[in-house]
Amino acid sequence: MEKKVRSNFIFFSIDQSITFKTMPPVDGGCCAHDHDCAAEDCGPAWSLHRHVATTRLRALNAAAPADASKLLRPWGERSRPAEPPLVSDDDDPPELLVHVPFEGLVKITALSVVSCSSSGGGNGESGNDDEEETTTAPPTRVRLFVNRDDLDFDSLGSVEPTQEFELVAGSTSSMVEYPCKPSKFSGVYSVDLHFPGSGGSTTATRVDFLGFKGTHTQGKREAVVAVYESRAMPGDHKVADEGMGGAADVS
Repeated sequence: MEKKVRSNFIFFSIDQSITFKTMPPVDGGCCAHDHDCAAEDCGPAWSLHRHVATTRLRALNAAAPADASKLLRPWGERSRPAEPPLVSDDDDPPELLVHVPFEGLVKITALSVVSCSSSGGGNGESGNDDEEETTTAPPTRVRLFVNRDDLDFDSLGSVEPTQEFELVAGSTSSMVEYPCKPSKFSGVYSVDLHFPGSGGSTTATRVDFLGFKGTHTQGKREAVVAVYESRAMPGDHKVADEGMGGAADVS
């Protein structure tokens, strides 16, 4: 990875194909842009969470209580821990698969992944004070799959991701913008996010916020019903009778 420092901004390039930037935290938060996000009102551009079909949202290999809808919040809440966060089951490999369906079609231009765990773990998560705490860490990579309704851990190995990102070490709890390929993320009705693991091979993966930047269209994905005639029936087609001003059968 090549690292270039310019003023207060740090630019990272991976394989010379993906470029993103981050700024130091301000008031406990962090922004991916070279301006004051509050002043510029970046929130509307990151509002696709309002168009998620939450009743069909699902997360595989998530420890209870698992509610992926808690990750999809307004832009201004991105630095706050989710209640509860999405944490991988500590009885299985530390991977997560989140299926996010949209109401209508969307165009996704960028992704945000925020984790309130520190790299290397050390943050305990438990729904019961009497239970042993689970050590969590941020995800290190995310793989995106567009318009798939049939993915699970068994089928992931045979499917090429639409795009994938190496998450910046130590910055996933901040706001980092990962740009999506325009040609691959138009006309999207669902996106699956696969987090293969965390910073430690046995440490549970934790995600607190998922943000989608882009636009929503009113069109919905519906089946098109068409009726075709295998052979034309003359009696079903009338033509005007010019002499009588009426209609006549075609025979």
